Amino acid sequence: MRRVAAAAALVLAACGGKTDPGTGTGTLTALVEISATPERTVVEVDLSAGRNPIAEAEVLLEDVDRGGSATAEAAAPGSFRAAFNGYARTIHIALTTPDGDALEAQLEGPAPHVITRPTDGARVRRAGFDTLLVQWEAAQAAEAVELTAGGPPVTLDHDPGEAELPLAPLLDGLQTLEVRRETSVSLDGGIPGSRMRSRYQVDISFTLEG
Repeated sequence: MRRVAAAAALVLAACGGKTDPGTGTGTLTALVEISATPERTVVEVDLSAGRNPIAEAEVLLEDVDRGGSATAEAAAPGSFRAAFNGYARTIHIALTTPDGDALEAQLEGPAPHVITRPTDGARVRRAGFDTLLVQWEAAQAAEAVELTAGGPPVTLDHDPGEAELPLAPLLDGLQTLEVRRETSVSLDGGIPGSRMRSRYQVDISFTLEG
């Protein structure tokens, strides 16, 4: 398989140590999804006890690195949501219910990354190539990566700093490339299956030419 070549491999440092699986009463299933870009961080929390969504809970969130805090508001039965400006990389969550259920944990999200190949605004010629080699740089490796650019996503269960993106599904013209890197932790204070996951996304645009 031919590919569009790119320079320089990525050297990544070991992951940080701020993540804590936490504690709790073991009576809730908690799924905490953190979706971040350089401009904004959204935290969505789904809570249930068995098959029953938790309609009422106090969900306190802390931006550990920058010192901000927020209380997640109910968006639907069992679903709570809050947002921070910018990238809140390390989130601490502490939640309680009127029935005495409790859970507390902390997750350090991926180190911020930049896409280095292709560059934002670049013109990329197919020239008979099957794939485009995408590269990114970050201070620390993440646990998994997902890339999209108008076709099916490319998913990796590690963070090598590069991936090949198939060109066949893409039409010529302006493309938006998204690179999402993630970290996660299983929550010791919840029912098995409880998890916190943070995904940090960076986008660039490039023009694909025949």
